[in-house]
Amino acid sequence: MNNKITQPRVSLKISREVVVKTAQIAASEIKGVCVKDRELYFGGKKERRPIKVSTKDGAVQIDISIMLTPGYKALQVAAAVQREIKAAVQNMSGVAVSKVNVCVIGIYMNEDNCAERACPKK
Repeated sequence: MNNKITQPRVSLKISREVVVKTAQIAASEIKGVCVKDRELYFGGKKERRPIKVSTKDGAVQIDISIMLTPGYKALQVAAAVQREIKAAVQNMSGVAVSKVNVCVIGIYMNEDNCAERACPKK
């Protein structure tokens, strides 16, 4: 008697929008990244596509633009953003992340107009 159990092959596709949203949430949790209403904040400027996702050889590359909060070191914040995005996307989707490129586009200096969590202070 054959007791072998076979399972059908399962295929899972993760949309770019899910990867983008996962990256956005991960980046917004890093101290030093400017956030407003749980969204990446660019000081009133409208970033066309602050997070870009591309796929090559089965791995994902993510390019993200962020704005910093005054008083934080760009290198440390960018490194933390890279780590968190890579871990979040890989854990959520099971897709390998080959690169996370972070572009710091500025520092939000208008602290008087910061909304709740817009630019968290130390």
